[in-house]
Amino acid sequence: MPVVVGRLSQPDKKGQVGEWLVSSKLRHGLPKAEYQVLDNLLLPDGKGGQTQVDHVVISIYGVFVIETKNWDCWVFGGENGRDWTLTYKSGRKVKSLNPLQQNKTHVAAVLALLGIKPEHCHNIVALLNGAVLKTGPIPGVIQNDLVGHLRAFREPVLNPDWLPVAVETLQAASKSDDKLAVAAHLDQVQAKRGWQTA
Repeated sequence: MPVVVGRLSQPDKKGQVGEWLVSSKLRHGLPKAEYQVLDNLLLPDGKGGQTQVDHVVISIYGVFVIETKNWDCWVFGGENGRDWTLTYKSGRKVKSLNPLQQNKTHVAAVLALLGIKPEHCHNIVALLNGAVLKTGPIPGVIQNDLVGHLRAFREPVLNPDWLPVAVETLQAASKSDDKLAVAAHLDQVQAKRGWQTA
């Protein structure tokens, strides 16, 4: 997974560590014959910009678009609210965009490129174990067994011959190796950031 150094804040660096941990779990826990794992895709957002997708897992059982959050705090929020509140041990409270809502943009970008039915593309947030969901379980937010959650989808819905095409399509569209595109995306994120992301 490409790592951008220098311009990243401490929460962003922590976020990259979380992405690496989730990628490692996916790659070691999912059979390579059935699942393809792509990390850190910088895809067109349909609005003239780019959107950064942490992970996409492609299989005959569906496409899984995963947003990773490496938070070490209490989390107050629900499935449909715009913002969640993060409360840290110090007592500091931070508003953060609901990652399920954030990931909808990523799902839309993947759908636009792959042209599959929306019901075959799943919005998932991987929450690392440092976070505590104080308002209870949230549909689509997986904390303890991400690999098991993905492997629970057992009904084939996509043609196996199409899977390599899907992988190639996403890799070809991604600008994550383009330094100028990455820099422009970071500027875009910083310009609209009114909450902490990590």
